[in-house]
This record gives sequence, structure tokens and C-alpha cells, in this order.
Amino acid sequence: MNYINPPDILPEGVRHTTFFSRLYNHELGYAVYLPDNYDTSRKAYPVHYHFHGWQGGELSDITAMEPLYRNSETIFVFPNVSPELDAEKDLPVEQMFFEELIPHIESQYCTSAQRTISGFSMGGGMAVWYAVKHPGVFTDVIAYAGTFHHYYHKDYMTAFQPVERAEELYSGMRREKWESDRNLLSWFDRTPADAIRLSIRIGTEDPLYCDAEVLHRHLLTLDFPHEYRIIDTAGHTLADII
Repeated sequence: MNYINPPDILPEGVRHTTFFSRLYNHELGYAVYLPDNYDTSRKAYPVHYHFHGWQGGELSDITAMEPLYRNSETIFVFPNVSPELDAEKDLPVEQMFFEELIPHIESQYCTSAQRTISGFSMGGGMAVWYAVKHPGVFTDVIAYAGTFHHYYHKDYMTAFQPVERAEELYSGMRREKWESDRNLLSWFDRTPADAIRLSIRIGTEDPLYCDAEVLHRHLLTLDFPHEYRIIDTAGHTLADII
């Protein structure tokens, strides 16, 4: 994937543009949906950030997400959050997002203080991780088929496991000492229950179903309020679980 991925065509109301990242030393592409009356309204709009999946870019989820942003009174931002762009690897995505992109969006567009976030697959895991690591930045987070195993115990891969294995894997992780600074489950241990409104959405045919189930079971032990929506027969496809 490239730093900038120009579109052939965009849905109505969606614009593709760039901003300069000093951390990347490069222009970086993003797409933004502006409400129908944005140019004539004097109101400030809430902002929703959406992260794409692995090997995606700023345009990957534009079509699938259209039922959500179309006619919405919210600005939707689709950043390029791939950690590997052109010849560069291990790019500082988190630092770029918080230190550069959010300030850029809030300086360029008429935004309110309300921010929400979502993501698909890799982006779903990132969205939840960022929300719990940076309390108070986002009010709501939605994970669509989130990839969470990278944020669990380093020796437990809950992806591609049958859902029946979820309890066994979760119990094993609970018995061991976790790397608390890098583990999503232990971050939730110290996240106030009212810090964010969390929604987890997963299809029954998704190879990440066990991933989502482990997180759901942990949140139940904490009495952490969350929506857990299972979509029957859906696989690892964003459009099927929107």
C-alpha cells in the first residue's frame, strides 16, 4: 500500500485529500465524509474515525461504510493507518494518529469535542486498543471483526481457533502473568466501566470469532458494559456485519 491512494471515483459527499506527517516525512492520504449541509451550516460536528484492515488503505472501507455515514450529521474520517507503506515498515501509526492527524482534522474542519472510533479486522483491534490506552479521547468504539490476538498473551493465537476453544484459551491466559503494558485484557482491568461505550460485532463464520469471544468473556468477568453482536453466517467481510 502507498502513502497516498488516489480514488478513481468516490461516493457523493466523500473527499480524498492529504496532510503532511512530520513523523513520516511524507504526505499521507485520508478520505473524509462531510454532512450534506456542512458548507452552509455554522454548527460543529462530531467526528468518527474509522480504521481499515491489514493491507488496506484510506479508501478500503468507503463503500461498505456508506450506509453508516450517508445522511449522517457526523464527519467521518478514513485515515491510512497501515504500518507498512511503500518501502517503509514499522511506521509510528499511533503517534501519527494522536499527535498529527487528530489535530489536523480539528484545525481543518468544524468539529465538536465528541469523537468516536471504529475499525475492521486489524483496524478493529487498533480502535479498541487506542480507546482503552487513551481514555477520554473517544466516547464510543466499535470493532467490526476485530483482530485481537496480537493484543493478548504472546503465546496464544486465538485466530482461526474454533469458538469452543475460547474458554480453554481464556482460562490459560488468566492463569499466567500477563504483560500488562501490552495486553488488551489487562488494560481493561484498569479501565473504568463508564470510560467508553464498546460494541463488538463478529460473524459466526469469521476466523476471528474466537478472538472476539475471548474479549467478550473477559468483559463479562469485569461487568464491563458492552454490546456483543453476533451476525449469523457472516464471514470476515465488513459489508456483511455493518
